Amino acid sequence: MNEGKLIVIASQKGGTGKSTLATNLAAVAANKKEKVLLVDCDQQQSATKWYGLRENQLGENNRITLVEKSFKGMDVKSVWRDIAKFQEVYDLVVVDTPGEAAAFVNSLMKVADLVIIPMATGYYDFWGASDTVQKVLGLNEELETPIVARICLNQVSQTTSSRTTRSVAHEEIHQNQIPIFATTLGKREIYAQSADGIGVTERYEREVLNGKGKKVRLAHREMESLYKEIVDLLKGGVN
Repeated sequence: MNEGKLIVIASQKGGTGKSTLATNLAAVAANKKEKVLLVDCDQQQSATKWYGLRENQLGENNRITLVEKSFKGMDVKSVWRDIAKFQEVYDLVVVDTPGEAAAFVNSLMKVADLVIIPMATGYYDFWGASDTVQKVLGLNEELETPIVARICLNQVSQTTSSRTTRSVAHEEIHQNQIPIFATTLGKREIYAQSADGIGVTERYEREVLNGKGKKVRLAHREMESLYKEIVDLLKGGVN
């Protein structure tokens, strides 16, 4: 990616894995020598806590910069101005958004190069995520250039085939006109463990060196595959 790109992780529903996705994407990009800024706008500060643990373990090898940022109370132009400054300095800016504060999340989505909506795979999750999907579609009606958005199926049960899960998802959201990433993220313990500050791709490389890595391999492949989809999408500028 030759210019700073803004990825906004957004969902009004809790428990979809926004912070896990944001931190792991930041880690994958940093591992590929991209200059990465992780912006934590969530009042729970999960990304900030993750970053603190990462700093303690990696120190100068962290390769990610964190900014805690609340855009609440700021006018739209101020939000956009701050984001533009970030994009001048970093190759990739990943924003972990709160479930609330719709006005400023909307402001971020309007200037994002890509909005990712994480969605767990139960029917309640599909229905719960529809609020965010509808918000994106509503904003697109106001904008000259539509928001590029994708749904990321997350926490997919290992007892359910990806094909079945994707089929159910398409059945529930096909009318919403927001595509689903081909890559799905499994419900794996290793994603929960990545809250310690080390992304799954980085953990995989460590464990392979130690003659291990089997338990991490599938999550590593998922994140690498998802990241490739994202890079290809950003390079192509496809809606």
